Amino acid sequence: MKKIFTIFILLFAACTTEPVEVHDDNAVLQKLFNDPTIECAELPDSICVWENGRITRLNCYNSSLTGGIPENIGKLTELTQLGLKSNDLKGEIPESIGNLINLTQLSLGNDSLSGNIPESIGKLKKLTLLDLSHNQLSGSIPEAIGELTALHTFLVDSNNLSGTILENFCTIYPNLGNYDLSGNQFCPPLPSCIDTPDDIGFQNCDTSCGSGNTYLNGYCYSTGDLTALGALVKISSATEDSLKLGKQEWHAGKLERLDCYWQDDEICHLAGDIPANLGNLSALKYFDLQKSSLSGALPDPIGSLTKLEYLYLLDNSISGSLPETIGEMVNLKDFSIANNQLSGSIPEIIGNLTELTNLDLQNNKLTGAIPSEIENLTNLTYLNISENQLDGIIPESICNLSNLLWDSTFITTSSTLFNNQFCPPYPDCIATFVGEQ
Repeated sequence: MKKIFTIFILLFAACTTEPVEVHDDNAVLQKLFNDPTIECAELPDSICVWENGRITRLNCYNSSLTGGIPENIGKLTELTQLGLKSNDLKGEIPESIGNLINLTQLSLGNDSLSGNIPESIGKLKKLTLLDLSHNQLSGSIPEAIGELTALHTFLVDSNNLSGTILENFCTIYPNLGNYDLSGNQFCPPLPSCIDTPDDIGFQNCDTSCGSGNTYLNGYCYSTGDLTALGALVKISSATEDSLKLGKQEWHAGKLERLDCYWQDDEICHLAGDIPANLGNLSALKYFDLQKSSLSGALPDPIGSLTKLEYLYLLDNSISGSLPETIGEMVNLKDFSIANNQLSGSIPEIIGNLTELTNLDLQNNKLTGAIPSEIENLTNLTYLNISENQLDGIIPESICNLSNLLWDSTFITTSSTLFNNQFCPPYPDCIATFVGEQ
């Protein structure tokens, strides 16, 4: 029995046990503060939170920290918040930052950090806030940033970052509530969802805009679009700056919205003929030049605005006929050129504009009959061709436009035909709405 007991003791003594990891979070704190006596538990909770022998939150905002972020920062594995903002920290962000997998907030803004953003930052999958702004970081945004799908705040403004932003940036962060990429060198091509002057912010791309673009005010604009705007500026008494004409919206370097009737301080004060090179605004979707002093005929190149959805030219002095090229504007939904001096007939090709919901040609000098092709405009809810010199028989096919709103009192939202020269018989569906002829 004694022999067996001796063998058991020897076997037990020979057994090895796993080493117990000893955490010394205060050693990291002392390295960061360059103070061998500092301890987290002695600091206010607003700076350092000590729980069960570990540092769980560290906020050293404006604490006069100098030197660099120590490599052993990665040992603070229970940290949920790390704030080192507004100090004088230099050097690179250590790769060991990727060990802090419990972080939800990482704020390193307004320091003097340099080098690249480490790939290891992609391991911090719980991050909701990442602030690296106002440093001297260079290189590109690492693809690993795409792993941080919980982010709602992403600030990297005012650095020296460049290169390509993640192609899938828009799909990874569809609900990114707060981001700032300005003050870097992010140049075209850019992710679609942030490719506007406001969203991408000022970028230093003076030599990197690419062919066909012009660098102005921190953004790369289409040279052709700027030239077309310049032609409008020449007939404007409001400004000599193309980018200050009316209310503008740009996307991917192209003008998508020009509104000269937005509010008093953005009225364009246009007078003269409509420039032909407006047809170069190939991405334009919204164009409002109403209540200006435009004259002359609609230029044929206006048909090149094939993406245009809203066109408002009412209350001008536009003359001539509607150009055949208008039939090429197949995405047009709302077209108003009322209260002008148009002559000639309504072109048959208007039947190509099958997306139209509103068509207002009121108070011009149009002649001839309503083209039968109008039956193609099945999305129309409002048609106003009153106060012209139209004649002939109203086509029965107008009754196929079941979405049109009619009212015998001629309220402003109802379709109207009055004050023309239409003769009976009238289609039954609108006989009571024809009005005086």
